[in-house]
Amino acid sequence: MGTTNSPTTLNLATRKTITKAQMQALQELNQAFSRTFSLSLSAWLGANVQISMMGAERQVFTTLLENIDVDNTYFSFCHFSPVEGAAIISMELKLIAPVIHLGLGGVDTDDIEEPRELTDIDVAIMDILMTRLCGELNQLWAQCGLRSEYGQRILPATLGRLFPRTEDMLCVTYRMHIGNMSGVMQIALATAVSETVLRELVRQDSKRVQNPATRQILRTRLSNMNIEGALETLPFKVTAQEIVGLEPGAIVRTGINEGTDFLFVISGERVWTASAIAVGERRGAHLIDRRTE
Repeated sequence: MGTTNSPTTLNLATRKTITKAQMQALQELNQAFSRTFSLSLSAWLGANVQISMMGAERQVFTTLLENIDVDNTYFSFCHFSPVEGAAIISMELKLIAPVIHLGLGGVDTDDIEEPRELTDIDVAIMDILMTRLCGELNQLWAQCGLRSEYGQRILPATLGRLFPRTEDMLCVTYRMHIGNMSGVMQIALATAVSETVLRELVRQDSKRVQNPATRQILRTRLSNMNIEGALETLPFKVTAQEIVGLEPGAIVRTGINEGTDFLFVISGERVWTASAIAVGERRGAHLIDRRTE
């Protein structure tokens, strides 16, 4: 018979997960980034550029490389400060052709050549694009106290030496539309940078002040809610024999003094001492003192 391994605790909240709060903060922040970077590229290239965040996940570096078509992707490297960290920016090669075409003064993106070996001029145009991107990233991560600076193009042959194989990366993926071309761009942040980003986003999100209009709407809705209330006497004891003998018309002796106040109960909590009164044809409660216990 085989041996049975002892059960171990499975921690789903590992460092390779993104919490719901972190994801929400990332999405909100990237909405502004996508909008401003789209406008910036549209103005520079003279064509309609649309960028939208597709998602974010945490991966070890080796898994990241396995999930990318390295031979058909353009890679760049940028540095962050004051945290000593870096990021890889990757773009599908099919997005590079329209960028170069429009960057050289082209107008129509319908008849763009297939991806080819890049020239020095092509790389120079991509350097301009990546410098613009890092400028937008500075706006994106400013609230996290981070600043990015474009480094250089990374050739696929040297890609695997940039980080340790087990480096934990935060990968944010975007869909880019340039004219009639569409492809994927990804920004992969190394551990030091990603930990700072996720920590600061959640910390600042917890400091948010709720919009006064929203707060007033919530107050109005809560004020119209029906909450259960009751008017109770003090508890008293009844013998089992008395309970067995109960019948309509029977009188139960409570032992409570005549002048003892009732208790006004809200949602099961005894909040006020009160007396029972008549209000027209209905009963009411006259509040006396708020209970402190």
